[in-house]
Formats: sequence, structure tokens, C-alpha cells
Amino acid sequence: AQDVLEELRLSPTETSRVEPNATASVSGSIASFLEHDPVDVDTLVQRSGASVGSVVTELSLLELSGAVEQLAGGLWQRRGAR
Repeated sequence: AQDVLEELRLSPTETSRVEPNATASVSGSIASFLEHDPVDVDTLVQRSGASVGSVVTELSLLELSGAVEQLAGGLWQRRGAR
């Protein structure tokens, strides 16, 4: 987990403040563009208008908080949707 925090340039104290579903409720969140069907990063970029880097960063934070999960083939979905 430390390597992920270093890659995202986060300290352990920053991630401890993220509560499950708290990030997903933020206005403009990438989570609002995720449906119950798996979706890839390119689709999320198109839907949100955000940069690839922003989408990937937010997906990583949402994954750490337990709100989303990454599936095989680079697809993402809300956690518990399958």
C-alpha cells in the first residue's frame, strides 16, 4: 500500500481521512459517472470531461475508500454492483 501512496503523492494521514462513500458524494466526482455496468477509463474521461490523470487519480482514491473496484481488462464499477 505504501507504493500506491507514494505514487499518488499522499501521506498515510491524508488517506485515513477518506471515509467510504464520502468521496463518492463529492459534487463532480468521477463516481457520479460510474454506472452499475463496468466502464473503462476512456469512457469516464469522455463522460466527465476531466483529464486521464484526474480520472485515474480519483478512481484510485475511490478504490482505496472502497467505493469502486477495478475489474479485469481495466474496467471499473461501483463496489457491490455485480
